[in-house]
Amino acid sequence: MNKLKTLYSPGNVHFHGILIVLLALSQFNWFVWPVLIVYLRFLPKPIKPLVVLYLIMMMWPPPETLPATCTVRSQSEFASICVNQTTIRINKSFPVGSVIELKGAVRPPSAPVLAGFHRDRYYRSQGIDVELIDEGSRVLKQTQTLFQLQDAFLTYLSRYDQPSQAYLRALVAGDRSQLEETFVDTVAGLGILHLFAISGLHVGLMVTLLERFLERFIRQPTPFIIGFLLLYFFVTGFATSVVRAGLMWILYRLGKPYGYQSLDAISGAAGMVLLLNPHAVFDVGFQLSYLVSLGLILVKIQGGLARQLFVVSMVAQAMTLPIQANMSRSMNVFAPLINVVFVWFVSVFVVP
Repeated sequence: MNKLKTLYSPGNVHFHGILIVLLALSQFNWFVWPVLIVYLRFLPKPIKPLVVLYLIMMMWPPPETLPATCTVRSQSEFASICVNQTTIRINKSFPVGSVIELKGAVRPPSAPVLAGFHRDRYYRSQGIDVELIDEGSRVLKQTQTLFQLQDAFLTYLSRYDQPSQAYLRALVAGDRSQLEETFVDTVAGLGILHLFAISGLHVGLMVTLLERFLERFIRQPTPFIIGFLLLYFFVTGFATSVVRAGLMWILYRLGKPYGYQSLDAISGAAGMVLLLNPHAVFDVGFQLSYLVSLGLILVKIQGGLARQLFVVSMVAQAMTLPIQANMSRSMNVFAPLINVVFVWFVSVFVVP
């Protein structure tokens, strides 16, 4: 009976895992869409309306009118992201938590480039509905928000000297802005760039260390770890890999008594992210994070440490090969072997 319930639950990966893969590939392979339409016919009846609703949400056009004010959620040196029902990117920097009066012109849609960068699609994949060219927006008042946690944490890390500060910001806060361009190009060419950005690997290690520490003092550390993960979402600016790893852990722990497995957790996490932002499926971080995790769940990894690391690396490369080839038109054939060494080094020495 439990198996039947799991089979027909909305988060079941036997259906939604394939859907995630198809939607990820559909951004550059138009012929996948007919396959997707045929695939929908074989979905269980309770799931079909959810998938159709998602597809409708993804095709929903961006808003045509702007709100009068909005609250800044995040900032960079040249832009701010503010929210008031609509998420807006402004080409001017405002402090996080500022309530600003909007004045400016909406940037017109960009023309799509075949097999090239699509600006509007990229911004929508990041949850941004409108891009505003500022023409005198001003701060009305300053408020307190949890999104200020990221700025406070980055300020705390600024006490360290370079390059330690740059590595800490990348590994702990998900901010790669201070990594040198030559360094990023080098590790990207080696296929280990993911080790210098916050990922499920880092979140898993932190949660494991925190759980073992809390078990010394309390019987049920799960509520405290869930609280830590929710706050960590804000610290990392809701980085895709962090949200995916955190939601998977939460859903797995809460659903385990009801027969939920890792497959259900990853589909449930993906479903929650896509419900909040249907266009997240076009985000490369979303695609890489979920496809790699899905591959590692589906493949049984056995043997010694060296064998496990090699299999993990090969699975990750195989799952992300289409996306990597589409992005860079190249692939490092030695990346699986290089990852075996560096994943072990980062897992055992760097992150702990």
